[in-house]
Amino acid sequence: MMKPKLLLICLLLTGKIFGQTKVVVVDGFGRTEVYNVLQADSSVREGEYTRFISRNNQAPLVVGRYHQNVKDSTWKYYSGANRVAEGNYRAGLKVGVWTGYARGAERLKFDFTTQKLILFTPAAVDTSLKVSLVGDNTNAAIERRPMYLSGLYTLANFLMRGIRPPAMLMEARKGGEVLVSVMVDENGKATNYSIRKKFGFGVDEEVLRVFNLSDGEWTPGSVNGKATAMVVEIPVVFEINKPDDEPHKPNQIVIIRSSFGR
Repeated sequence: MMKPKLLLICLLLTGKIFGQTKVVVVDGFGRTEVYNVLQADSSVREGEYTRFISRNNQAPLVVGRYHQNVKDSTWKYYSGANRVAEGNYRAGLKVGVWTGYARGAERLKFDFTTQKLILFTPAAVDTSLKVSLVGDNTNAAIERRPMYLSGLYTLANFLMRGIRPPAMLMEARKGGEVLVSVMVDENGKATNYSIRKKFGFGVDEEVLRVFNLSDGEWTPGSVNGKATAMVVEIPVVFEINKPDDEPHKPNQIVIIRSSFGR
């Protein structure tokens, strides 16, 4: 199996409307971003933004707007044809009520302005991941964990679609686990993706690449009623020659299964 080359295709379609230039970016896996930049400064995004599944599949994954290079106005997130999260940005920060959906129904509503959880219908996987505090709060009691707005099953689905098992792994025919950590800050922004537990065979780099493509729309955790930065650990498990219907451990939410001829 050949590892696909990561190519970046950037097409500049210049127009005179509002002094903006449309940019179309396609990576080596076909994922496509379309947005506008200022003609006077091509590093500044301004106006509508859309991320599509691929060049051949124009179903949107993310729809939003930028103002002066930061997220602004309403942003919507999709998994397939389903809307999975929606909310507003102002000057790059989440504001007001954000809503996460599961199977078309509201599963989570969180007010980022007041830092209040309005609605939450938990699934077992929501409490399965290890969460820890950072800084001076490491011994404090966690009141509320960070939560992925559209649900961890949606995140798992995104990762499973995006991760391509490297050729070295396929040749070794060996399963294993990569443990990824991410810090969710006081504003629900996901930063500092890193590998907590390595696997090798080129897997660690591939997993980290796809995590950095995710939008990371989280709600912040809290301690004593105050939004607090926390680290979430997410295991990505590669299983070789195991049938899809074979159960896995409850805390292993991302399973990449590959089969080889026997």
